[in-house]
This record gives sequence, C-alpha cells and structure tokens, in this order.
Amino acid sequence: MAGKTEARLEFGTVVRSKTGRDKKRVFLVIGTDGENDTAPVIIANGTLRKIEDRKHKNPAHLEYLGTIVESERKELEANFTNSKIAEICLKHDICNNFA
Repeated sequence: MAGKTEARLEFGTVVRSKTGRDKKRVFLVIGTDGENDTAPVIIANGTLRKIEDRKHKNPAHLEYLGTIVESERKELEANFTNSKIAEICLKHDICNNFA
C-alpha cells in the first residue's frame, strides 16, 4: 500500500510530500480540515514544520508511508511535542529508505 493516498489520512499517519518546497520530506498527519478523503490534511514534522507552523496540504500531494503503532499513538497523544513528532518522522524516514 506504500506510495498510495487511498488509505485514510488521519492522526498518526506518516506521509511523504510529493510536491512543493517540502518535496520528499516525511511528515506526520496531526489533523484534517474536513470529513471527506479529499479535504486538506494538517501535517508537521517537528523541525521544518513545527506544531505552531503546521502545513495544510492536499492529500493528492502526499505519499502514504504507514501508520504509527498504537503504543506510539498513545505516547504521542500524551506527549504532543515537536521533538516527539520529529522522532517519529525520522524513524519512518530511515525505515522507508531501507525498505
């Protein structure tokens, strides 16, 4: 399923940008702007795009990389910080480079 945006992009989904200045960077979906699958999603990576400066991006411009595991999701909800988001993005970026 990697490389497709058919998966529901929701909180905890790890994506890679396919277009724009942030092309090829890994982000974490931290929210959505609407209920349908074509509504923009809100992304951050903890470094370039911090929580305070999050980005709204069209799902068609994102590549689905995976979803964080439930234990990471609970930890992120309890400790919602830029450093935790950066840690998750880095981990998934490294994993996908070797896949």
